[in-house]
Amino acid sequence: MLATLLSENYDRLTSPECKIKTLEYLSANAGVLHEDLVFVKHLTKVIHHILESSPGELDAFTERIFRYNEEGIRLAREKGGHLSQNNLKSMESHFHAYAADAAIILYETSMTI
Repeated sequence: MLATLLSENYDRLTSPECKIKTLEYLSANAGVLHEDLVFVKHLTKVIHHILESSPGELDAFTERIFRYNEEGIRLAREKGGHLSQNNLKSMESHFHAYAADAAIILYETSMTI
């Protein structure tokens, strides 16, 4: 069910249920290496929408969000062989960008490197 909600809210978060289910997932899962690559891409995109629409709401999960994106990069490299090179590069770029966003939040909240 979450996978369907993530897919439906990939371009824009419109479903309150998707936000709730995403927050539940964040609370329950320390990592995403056990997930499908496309699921992780959709999940991190929806998390990005939540970060944009509700700054500060996910502060407790910032390190976890960073980890999800780092693990997404790993999944793309290890299990993305079925994707075209362009799609794979796009996916990795997505994960790098959102990991950087999380790193900035971590820095700003801790003011340490």
